[in-house]
Amino acid sequence: MVPPAEAPSPRARGRRYEDVAVSLLRFAGLRVVERNVEAAGAEIDVVAEDRDGTWVFVEVRARAEGRRGRPEETVGPAKRRRIVRGATGYLVAHDLWERVPVRFDVIAVEGPCPGEGCALTFTADPDDPTVFASGSADGEGLVVRWYRGAFEA
Repeated sequence: MVPPAEAPSPRARGRRYEDVAVSLLRFAGLRVVERNVEAAGAEIDVVAEDRDGTWVFVEVRARAEGRRGRPEETVGPAKRRRIVRGATGYLVAHDLWERVPVRFDVIAVEGPCPGEGCALTFTADPDDPTVFASGSADGEGLVVRWYRGAFEA
C-alpha cells in the first residue's frame, strides 16, 4: 500500500496560492516587483507595477472549497490598515512616496491547493470581470477573483 502524500504545511499552501495570484498578475501584464515584503511592521503579499505605472499592493486570500465564507471577506478594516501602513513604509523606503500612483488590490483564490509548480491557464468570466477560472496541469480547477482597487488608503 502506498502512503498518502503529505499535505503541504500552511506556509507551503499559502505560497502556492500566492503563486496563483502572481501568475494572474503576470497574465494581465503587471510586473511583479517583490513578494512577502515586510515594511513598517506589516507584510505585503505582492508588490507589483501596472502597465500605467501604478504601484499595486496585493493581499492574497485563499480557502479550500467548502470552507465557510469567501476568502476576500476576511480582509477587514484592521487588515486594510496594516496593508496601508506597510505600503506607506515601503513607498517611503524606496523613495516613491507621493511620486507614484498607488492601488490596493485583493486576489481571492478558492479551490484545492494547487500542486507545486503546476502550470496554470486563466480564462476570464465574460459576465464578471473580477472572476477568472484557472485550470492546472493536474486537472484541478480554481476560482480566482481579482478586486482591483479593493480599498482606499
